[in-house]
Amino acid sequence: MNEQNSIKIRRLNTLIATLLLCFSLPANAETRRDPNLFKNKQQQALAARHWTIEPRLSIEGSYSDNIALAIPGDEESDFISEVNPALEAKLKGNRVKGELAYRMQNLFYAENRDSNNTFHQYNLLGNAELWREKFFLDANSTLRQRNISSQQFVTGNRNLDTNRTDQLTASVRPYFKQALGSLAETLVQYEYGIVDFEDDKVVGTTSDSRLNDVLVAIASPTKDKDRLLSWSLRYAYQDIDYDSAEFDDLNFERVALELIYPVSSELGLIAEGGYEDNDLGEDAFANSDTKGTLWQAGFRWRPNTKTQVEARLGDRFFGNAGLLRWQQRGLRITTELRYTKDIGGYTGFALQDTGPIDPSSQFSANALGLTARAFIRKRLDAVASFNTIKSQITLLVFDEERDFRTANSSTERWTGIRPSWKWRFAPRTTLTTSLQWGRLKPSGVQRKDYPLVGNISLKREIGQRTQANLTYRHARVESDDPLVEYRENTLTLSLIQSF
Repeated sequence: MNEQNSIKIRRLNTLIATLLLCFSLPANAETRRDPNLFKNKQQQALAARHWTIEPRLSIEGSYSDNIALAIPGDEESDFISEVNPALEAKLKGNRVKGELAYRMQNLFYAENRDSNNTFHQYNLLGNAELWREKFFLDANSTLRQRNISSQQFVTGNRNLDTNRTDQLTASVRPYFKQALGSLAETLVQYEYGIVDFEDDKVVGTTSDSRLNDVLVAIASPTKDKDRLLSWSLRYAYQDIDYDSAEFDDLNFERVALELIYPVSSELGLIAEGGYEDNDLGEDAFANSDTKGTLWQAGFRWRPNTKTQVEARLGDRFFGNAGLLRWQQRGLRITTELRYTKDIGGYTGFALQDTGPIDPSSQFSANALGLTARAFIRKRLDAVASFNTIKSQITLLVFDEERDFRTANSSTERWTGIRPSWKWRFAPRTTLTTSLQWGRLKPSGVQRKDYPLVGNISLKREIGQRTQANLTYRHARVESDDPLVEYRENTLTLSLIQSF
């Protein structure tokens, strides 16, 4: 990452960390006002602001028989050594919460020594209640590596390739809630976010960008269960500004009224109508108007605490739109289905997807590339898991399509299935297997790729804070274009020590 981006990261992380530390002080002061909550000041301080910090160090050695992901016949093998310090920290208080997961990934190559490199990955989440039950602040930031283009499938940082860039996201979101007696509730929310890259790598594809997002809503009280008709009126505005003059800025604006009629305590019928006026740039959606009326209709069903279903179908300027959410939680089986169809820019979608708090998730699992254009996004995720005392079996099905609606009607799509099995077959010993198969249609080319990645890993807990892992990984890509095909086998031995 260049020096300019490094300065941005340091300034932004310093700001977020300072905010979290400062916001923990009111929580401590708040508990002191009520001496009946805790017996002494030490207990008051611990309950108001409690930190847990866990440093870790992993030492890894990997052998790859195709380190550069070359086509069959041009493979080159290499041995990679890694020394990766990591840190997990959590802050929990009465009015402030925060989580940080960080890892420094240091790669050393036996044959390709000029390619030795260091990557940083982190996730940071924070929430503070500045004014009890009224004024709040959310903050989040991520740094990870991801594919620049969907025309080359890469799944990690060890391989020698150029289709990779650092992606920094960060946002701060203050919001204010106020009840207007028994008549209504109001919400005023503002979000400022950034998405930054290694600029020299993404030239011509996208650029650093800034997001300003405003939401103003007034709605019927949520605590009024006997109301015959619930309602909410919302105004939303989103602006995406690109640093590079090569790309057009994007603007999304709409106002909508939503009505919910409770058929019963478990079932509610939903109707929504409104108007939107968007500016998506000169070359996007050239054959259609980007403003007009919108509507949605559907239902929300919650028969019990373990089942939740919501479905909506409607129409917007680009055609049909909607969402589906279904969740069923049981003692051993959990299923979840999520589907959305919406329009936006990559900056907005990236800031919504902060990812898990896991320092090992250094690389984006999404094979679709970066873009500065607006697109219609259809996303489906279906997850089912079965749990026993010793096993966990999970099945994930996903499908994401981006429709750019440009003059050549370009689209890209990433579809796949991922079964996995985690089996604790002996004390302190776990076997994990997973297989991911997908179909990737890159934008701008007439071909389809079929990536497959399989892993089998054996983990042994040597002590309370020490574990060893042995992992075999096979990756391959079959394609309509033989010049992008490759096969790779990797064997990795790692030792992880927590402190």
